[in-house]
Amino acid sequence: ADLVRAGAKPSQIAREIFENMPAQRIEFLKLILNRLEFLNNGKIVISYLTLDDFQRVGGTEYLNDLTSFIRGIKGVEVAVLVKELEKGLISVSLRSKSPVEVVGLAKKMGGGGHRFASGFKIENAELFEFMEKFKKELKEYYGEEKR
Repeated sequence: ADLVRAGAKPSQIAREIFENMPAQRIEFLKLILNRLEFLNNGKIVISYLTLDDFQRVGGTEYLNDLTSFIRGIKGVEVAVLVKELEKGLISVSLRSKSPVEVVGLAKKMGGGGHRFASGFKIENAELFEFMEKFKKELKEYYGEEKR
């Protein structure tokens, strides 16, 4: 209320925040959603973006944490976005819903972060080979016996 009295315009602020999405972000979102794969009975969701995608659509600045967007899917506890940033360089973003944590897995893979938002990078890796191995790791790490 104080901000409105001081001249803030809530509708203009909301429009700038929520209705100002670049087309590149939508293109990335389309790719991510088309490639979604659910593991462990829908508790884990994983998707990916290739180096080709980045060269065609634009840079990583348009991602603006789309991993959190897919974490919002009903029933999902862990969301993973794998990004091929350069030939042989893969970046993985992990997001989770409380009480499930991702920082332990990120640390195991040589990365870090926070309990519910973490990540890591892998060098000298081929995207699809890494994806297959990492999906197995996810299934084991977040298997039913861990609950």
